[in-house]
Amino acid sequence: MQLVSYNIQYGKGRDGIFDLSRIVDQVKGTDLIALQEVEVNWKRSGLVNQPEEISKLLPGYYWSYHPAFDVGANYADQDGIIHHNRRQFGCMILSKRPILSTRMHLLPKIASLSHYNSETGILEVLVETDIGPVAFCSLQLSSLSTRERLLQIRSLLDFHQRRHQHGSVWTGPPMVRNTTDWSNGEVSTGHSTAAIYLGDFNLEPVGPEYEMLVGPLDPFYGRVLYEDSLIDCWELIHGREKSGTTYPQNAECSRDMRLDYCFVTSNLGQRVKDTFVNLQAIASDHQPLFVTMDL
Repeated sequence: MQLVSYNIQYGKGRDGIFDLSRIVDQVKGTDLIALQEVEVNWKRSGLVNQPEEISKLLPGYYWSYHPAFDVGANYADQDGIIHHNRRQFGCMILSKRPILSTRMHLLPKIASLSHYNSETGILEVLVETDIGPVAFCSLQLSSLSTRERLLQIRSLLDFHQRRHQHGSVWTGPPMVRNTTDWSNGEVSTGHSTAAIYLGDFNLEPVGPEYEMLVGPLDPFYGRVLYEDSLIDCWELIHGREKSGTTYPQNAECSRDMRLDYCFVTSNLGQRVKDTFVNLQAIASDHQPLFVTMDL
């Protein structure tokens, strides 16, 4: 399977032009697409429903959109009829293979006074692969501060470590006292300890946030991988000396940075075959990150 993670900046390219078709051109053909900063009903992007528009441009994919940010954009027309609209911002996943289930895990947020800050979360879908069901996640961490990102990473790791205890989106027998079939006549999708986290983590591969995710560098043994570790696919394939820029220098940033990642659980590390960044794409302020895995 080839995976791609892409912060699409709501379709705004490095040239200032909004064009979702350019986003689609960069990711079409891959087996699973994890997008961040996808929005619905914002003035800046033309009040369009971006998940619907993207799905129309990729008709051969199953998809799920679950915004962490969701506020009312309702209005009453001249006849007094209320039109129920939402203004949303969040993550999206598209998959060539059927999506068995979807769930959202909200991440901690600290109320800010000096800068804009909004809800973020982890969108998780369960997809059947050649090795069984695998959890694929699309997420974006806060860009504001190390303090907030550390809280969010702790929440992410807790979410991951509770995966087995939590189980699938529904568990137990389908019938309750033989009266109500909550299963809708279906069997549970099950759950998976194999997970892949794709997204804009808004951190560089140094410092406390990165070490909380993958573990510290030991002066003698280097990076020690444990059974409960997450593995950075870029470091696994290319080593620490490679930059892997995903956020190039621009008017808001004075240098190239690696902010976008694919982390996998330890039971998937040996299945990572390759990863690269498309540095030629101009459809967003971020660059798409591709990962090839034996799934």
